[in-house]
Amino acid sequence: HRYYNLEKDVATDLIIVPQLTMDVFIKDYLQWPKDHIILMLKPYLDMIKFYQGTASIIWHNSSFDSTEGWEGYDEVFKHIVENMKS
Repeated sequence: HRYYNLEKDVATDLIIVPQLTMDVFIKDYLQWPKDHIILMLKPYLDMIKFYQGTASIIWHNSSFDSTEGWEGYDEVFKHIVENMKS
């Protein structure tokens, strides 16, 4: 949606895209198992698809490095991206 400037009482050209999640938040803060991530995000992904919405995810390049504790997270990323497609 477009950012609305309350002070000027006008919609701007700035587009706001909601963030669905971030890799580090899921792994380090929530500490969800990989199979749990997919189950927990499914309702949100389904709702985004149903309403033909848009969301973004933050997925760092380092999160594809299995030698740094990210083994299997590439598959989680692929699943999220596949399920965000319309």
